[in-house]
Amino acid sequence: RSVVQLGGQALKLDADGDTTIQVSSDDVLIVDTAGNEALKIDANGYVTKPLQPYFHVGKNSGAGDHQNNISNSGYDTITLDTEIIDRGGNFASNTFTAPVTGTYHLTLNTRLDNVDTAASYYNLVIATSNRHHQQLFTLPDSDIPIMSFKFTVVADMDASDTASCSIFQNGGTSQTDINAYNTSFYGYLLG
Repeated sequence: RSVVQLGGQALKLDADGDTTIQVSSDDVLIVDTAGNEALKIDANGYVTKPLQPYFHVGKNSGAGDHQNNISNSGYDTITLDTEIIDRGGNFASNTFTAPVTGTYHLTLNTRLDNVDTAASYYNLVIATSNRHHQQLFTLPDSDIPIMSFKFTVVADMDASDTASCSIFQNGGTSQTDINAYNTSFYGYLLG
């Protein structure tokens, strides 16, 4: 078996030299595509992919930024106006747009305040272009000041497909608020 030693130099894989594999002097393997670091494996075997799509967004966290009195007869878009991380710039206007075809992990965390037991049910939705993922919940017999939910889906998405979140309250009084401090939506490409 023969071994090729590059001695810290990059092995160029394409005509213009911007797709490379390199082993640095400190035992780190780096793969660049189109001149950007796409994969890095360090001496301990930790793998990072700095170009991997990932977003984490929430609501403005001021007390006046709650989404108050959601509708009791239709779907309300859950507004998400604070980007925490948006690797790849794929989130805008309450919507994630898949940059590539693949399988995505998506999670919605939300806290509802002033939950109305006169409502028949509430339905949380992560809507993707291919399907609507839903979490339906019913309530006990008395009004609840606070309810928190975590809703995770693994979604097949094509390039340019979108994902957004909404909530539906069936009946009751329009009194339920989406709490700004405890509501977030995040996702990343699994593969």
